Amino acid sequence: DFNHLDTVLKLYTLNSGIKNFNYRTTGDKLIINLKPKLKIRNVKISPSSLSLPSILPTREDEFFDDNKVEKTKSLIVDLYRSKGFPNVSVKNNNKINSDNSIDISFKVDKGRAIKISKIQVISESKYIFNLINRKLSIFKNKPFNVQEIKASMEEVKRLLVSYGYYLVDLNLKYSLLNYKVDLFVKVLG
Repeated sequence: DFNHLDTVLKLYTLNSGIKNFNYRTTGDKLIINLKPKLKIRNVKISPSSLSLPSILPTREDEFFDDNKVEKTKSLIVDLYRSKGFPNVSVKNNNKINSDNSIDISFKVDKGRAIKISKIQVISESKYIFNLINRKLSIFKNKPFNVQEIKASMEEVKRLLVSYGYYLVDLNLKYSLLNYKVDLFVKVLG
């Protein structure tokens, strides 16, 4: 049955690095034409100012896939946005080599960073005020990185609990205007 043979061969070639597959029969002969997928020889991301995840969808020594390239670009954009670069863009350039391999380079344009311009802490306790100010002051005039700020706030909470401040709640808010963020921390309890 040729339909079954067709399905089996297409599944096999799909998983074996074959890009194009077709066949035809001539009398009692089966003629199969295969075109292999390109193998990724080199992946370069520039500038590489951020530490990128080691497991991006586009990797060396794997077969080229447009969907994985787009997913890689999307992940790079998400990472830069989370680090305070809302207008980041990523373009890729593919160079096909004579040995049926491909080199992929991703060019990152970070755009303008959102910077933390002001940090305001409201607390009745001078100790808590100074602790939070000291922990957050390292972020002033740096790109707005929500994950790092939240991690720092969690560290402050753990420190406060270790000193007996069990009922303290830290309320973090921020406002954005002209690529500048003001942080507001209110200590409740």
